[in-house]
Amino acid sequence: MNSLFLFQSRTEYHLKEVDSGIVLCHKDTILCSSVASRAPSDAYEYLQSANSNPIRIPIYADSEHQFLDAEGGIEFFRACSVYGHPIIPVAPLDYSVCWILKALGASQIEVEVSNPAFEIGITRPKLLSHILNRIDIPFIAGGVFSAQDKDKLWDMGFHAILNYKQESM
Repeated sequence: MNSLFLFQSRTEYHLKEVDSGIVLCHKDTILCSSVASRAPSDAYEYLQSANSNPIRIPIYADSEHQFLDAEGGIEFFRACSVYGHPIIPVAPLDYSVCWILKALGASQIEVEVSNPAFEIGITRPKLLSHILNRIDIPFIAGGVFSAQDKDKLWDMGFHAILNYKQESM
């Protein structure tokens, strides 16, 4: 699978609702679809219709889309890698999950720094530093952040920032 660098360095992104659903945007430019899924099999069906276009699909453990499914996300990324579909994996704040995704060939990983349904800002900064310092890959910080939080994330070494405000609705 070719390397996918959808997120550009030191750039902030947003999720936005359009007629076709939720999309990942930089300013007003739509970059790719973002489809929330409860099961990897459902996500894969959607992915097949996306052809070779990049896509962001977080895999959730619950029907309310509040908690990421670590195992389901890993399995989905593994299947996409086998079939050559470019995706950016979305991972919970977990060292093991990020390490496995890197080992499977992820070129970038979006990590959920704070859960948009319950948290705002940077949670577990020591764990974040541990992940960033030990896994050599560009990381995207996902969450709901203040301007001060964004400055801290840039200083920590995040490659890009994704504002989850749309997903929390």
